[in-house]
Amino acid sequence: MARFEIKNLNDLNDYLTLLEDRIAVLEQEDRTIKGAIKKVNHNLQHNNQPSDLPSTGLFSCNFFTRAFTVWGD
Repeated sequence: MARFEIKNLNDLNDYLTLLEDRIAVLEQEDRTIKGAIKKVNHNLQHNNQPSDLPSTGLFSCNFFTRAFTVWGD
């Protein structure tokens, strides 16, 4: 990030406005990421598998289910 030259009060005001805008964008990204994490955690608690993954035994908690899924029936 380039150093912002502040020569007067208007420059300071512009710089602070720029920082406030950047903070607002970062806060929105943070809320989006937290929402995605919450969704994944909710899916993992209820069915131990995220909803966007296919239904397969590869994600089972049971070792034998995973092993036989890889080996085949």
